[in-house]
Amino acid sequence: MATGAGMEVAYLKNSIGGVLAEGCAATTVAGPTDPVEYLGLWLLKYVENHSITKELESKKHAELDLITAKKDADEELKQQKEAKAHARLASIAHLDNFLEDPYVMFNEAAKAIAENTVASACYLACLEDPILPEPDVGDESDA
Repeated sequence: MATGAGMEVAYLKNSIGGVLAEGCAATTVAGPTDPVEYLGLWLLKYVENHSITKELESKKHAELDLITAKKDADEELKQQKEAKAHARLASIAHLDNFLEDPYVMFNEAAKAIAENTVASACYLACLEDPILPEPDVGDESDA
């Protein structure tokens, strides 16, 4: 039987020993006229405070989880944007392979435009020798 009683004492010491010691110390400091009632009320207040503390910690962890999830989502979006920008640059650089054949280059350019923009159509042209208009200087005789 001594073994069972020792286990009970160990259980009480580990589970409520610290709380009871703190409550007894608070009762001693307060010096109430009814120390048993004071200790009982102190224990009830301790349980209430402990519940509130647990609830606040739970909310804090939930908020931290949301912040972490948002940061992760933002980082993923940033990586997607960077990958898309890299793909655009690669598709533009890919056009250099077709400089000798404008028809193939136009087709590849149209594919790049379709893949990298929301455009539904595009116009591509090749000007071999662009003819620029002569600047209009005007007659000096009019002056």
